Amino acid sequence: MKKNLLITICVCMTNILLAQEWTKDFPKKINLVKMSDVGVAIVGTDDALYGINETGKVLWKNEKLRKVEAERVQIISGSELIFVSDKGLLSRNRVLDVNSGKELANSGKKGDNIIGVRLIHGTNQLWALKGNRHINTWNLNNNTIQYGWGRDQIKSDIAFDKMASLTYTFTGAQPITYTSANSAIIHLSALHLANVDLSTGKDIWRFNWKPFKTKDAKASTLSNGYSSMKIDEDSNTLYFPFKTQLIAIDINTGQPKWDAKKGGKTGKVLSMFVTQEGVLALTPKGLQLVDKSTGNLVWKKPIKIKNAIESILLKDEQDFFAISKGSIIKIDVANKKTKVLTEKIKFSGKESFNSLEIIDDLIVLSSSQNIAAFNKQTGDKIHHTYLKAPGSSILKIAQNITLAAVAVAATANSQNINSNNTSGSTYRYHSYTPAVMKSGGSATKSSGNIMYISTKFKDADAKGFGIAKVNKTTGKIVEKIVIGDRDPLYAINHNKGKFFYKSDKKTLSMKSLK
Repeated sequence: MKKNLLITICVCMTNILLAQEWTKDFPKKINLVKMSDVGVAIVGTDDALYGINETGKVLWKNEKLRKVEAERVQIISGSELIFVSDKGLLSRNRVLDVNSGKELANSGKKGDNIIGVRLIHGTNQLWALKGNRHINTWNLNNNTIQYGWGRDQIKSDIAFDKMASLTYTFTGAQPITYTSANSAIIHLSALHLANVDLSTGKDIWRFNWKPFKTKDAKASTLSNGYSSMKIDEDSNTLYFPFKTQLIAIDINTGQPKWDAKKGGKTGKVLSMFVTQEGVLALTPKGLQLVDKSTGNLVWKKPIKIKNAIESILLKDEQDFFAISKGSIIKIDVANKKTKVLTEKIKFSGKESFNSLEIIDDLIVLSSSQNIAAFNKQTGDKIHHTYLKAPGSSILKIAQNITLAAVAVAATANSQNINSNNTSGSTYRYHSYTPAVMKSGGSATKSSGNIMYISTKFKDADAKGFGIAKVNKTTGKIVEKIVIGDRDPLYAINHNKGKFFYKSDKKTLSMKSLK
């Protein structure tokens, strides 16, 4: 299997007439439609799980996976793999290659099941969780176990997030931070932080927690509200958020650089950026600057950020922005001042924003049914677009709750995690926000400069339930896709502009977006 890295290309399309290219009937009812990162649609029905390519060809069919719910299919980012969790105590969870349907990470032993997986792009490995303290590392080039980590090596429970009953994901752990082509700093549990040789699984160093107060420590994961750990390449220092302090660690030795009792007394670090002046850390009390050599607080008082615990800190070149009580503020770090750019932003439909991003000269906030864009220098509102939700159903509300589970209490802003490989780079993009979707009944998706919003059209050129393709920067609808289903099931191959959707109870259709 070749290593596949996902490259997302954002294309602003003009209003093009959609052409339905094909429809495909299945023997039983369609329950889910998802898109893998290599463009193969995953279709679940009452009789099987299928892999369908862009021409409508069935690449594979797995009859052992019947009536699979959407929350039980995890698209493994940046790869040709998916993880499918089955139901029941005696069920078998599977990692499938979406091109062939081949099952991976399977030892063939009876009862040898896995409960979650994590892909290590740099070395083309798949880590399979065998319980809350055991990992098997699979070499994806030949689908064999390369090595295992047992309970004697991992002393406390591995950090993970719940996916479905008896099934978990590694999304709650700190992002893998590469230190070379074959090594990375790994955070597996509350008391496991190590620079690991990925080819052998042996520690280059493991951090010694004895000088620090570890009682009642939670894993410093994004889903627990901590910032991602950050590397300062200039000083070979890892900055790691732990409980109510920040720890500086020498990347080469694993030794702390600051006095454990005096340095880094910041409070819980919700988000941080390494700057020339120091480490800028957002905490529940506000924004603080930390001296990189000593860990002492540079400022006597932090910059106050109202409701900082639910704020998101954004960096755009040398500028910093945050959301405070629903308003966008600009932060002048040099002069320790803040400027309110907007009044409190109110979304329609009783929604709260769940995404914040900078696109060119705009700050864009969005939720299921709302998109608003503001000039990042003046705060002037460019647009606020609201499309009413088509209505709620028990199924779709349940899906929204599942999707929101990762976002709960995760106050780290979007992180661009970059390897330090000398022979090449691996990029993983992780996006977390603190807000939970408060309105059910929507099937909104987002990609680059485009959002696809579930709504009901009442226009002359489009009538009925469907999906609106909306430009985030202008707020204009550039495509109207009528599906006729209040709770649409659809998936998009963004790179090729292919729109897969359930057009009838047992029918899958595909339309081209270009």
